[in-house]
Amino acid sequence: PTKLFEYSRYQLPYLVATNTHWAEVGNDLGGAIPIDFSSPDIDKIINLVKNPGSLFSKSYPKEATWEHESEQLIHSIDSLLEWQ
Repeated sequence: PTKLFEYSRYQLPYLVATNTHWAEVGNDLGGAIPIDFSSPDIDKIINLVKNPGSLFSKSYPKEATWEHESEQLIHSIDSLLEWQ
C-alpha cells in the first residue's frame, strides 16, 4: 500500500485491479490505472502510461502526505502509552 502513496506523490502511474479497495484509494490519490487482469486493455494501459496527465489532479490530497499521517500516528502512540 505504501507504494500507492509514493507513486501518486511523484505522479507515476501504476496498475491496480478494478473494483478493489486499492483502486478506490488510487483513484483518490491519482495515478491508478484500474485493469481487469483477466482481460487487460493493453492499448489503453500503454496510452495512459505514455500520457499520465489525466490520471492526476492539479493538487495532491493532503490526506496522503506524511505531515497529515504523522499526526494520526503520534496520536495512536500517545494513546497506547497512556493505556499502560
